[in-house]
Amino acid sequence: MSSGYDRVVDSTPLPAFGFGCESRGCADNWDSRLLYSPDAAYISFVKQMPVPVFRIWTSNGKLVKSADGSTATMSVWSGNALYWRDDKGVEVWRNGSQALLLPGVSWIRPHASPAGGQIVYETRDADYSTAHVFLLDTATGKTSEIAQSRSEPAFLTPRYIWYLGEHVCSPAGSCAVGPTGPTGVTYIYDLQSGAESQSIITDVWDVWPHPA
Repeated sequence: MSSGYDRVVDSTPLPAFGFGCESRGCADNWDSRLLYSPDAAYISFVKQMPVPVFRIWTSNGKLVKSADGSTATMSVWSGNALYWRDDKGVEVWRNGSQALLLPGVSWIRPHASPAGGQIVYETRDADYSTAHVFLLDTATGKTSEIAQSRSEPAFLTPRYIWYLGEHVCSPAGSCAVGPTGPTGVTYIYDLQSGAESQSIITDVWDVWPHPA
């Protein structure tokens, strides 16, 4: 909406049927994100199920990329670049050019730093078991693991990352969605000191300021 009025930019396919996730494998692949780029130059819409849609528009509504029906999911903006996951790995689109950044990486629910330059994300071992938290340096394309048996990471500030604790379920199969499950304890990781401390924050839905 601008100057007191709104307008239709585009339309996307409606889902043909309802859809639910009863497994971690489903939940770790199902994502829907309608996002502005941090500089407000672009709008992206990336969703996987039940009808895959991939669109990037300029802020005035011009379509600059469309790949409906692709395996693209788990999108995030950092700086002037859009990152997402597909069956090849993690891709990046910047100023009309696309490249494969992290071959073979299946990241889950990535979040960009409010200061820009970094993206935090989760991965899973085989059979959707142990979770790992990784940090991507968007300038170099290098990644580093910062925690294991932790999930759902998100930036609180450029310095602090929040995430959930996980444990192996015993007996096997006792967890609702996989071989591991939440401990009920959450943590904050300090990027400057490398220290992890217990948090009183039970869940994170959004933060301010938004990523740059």
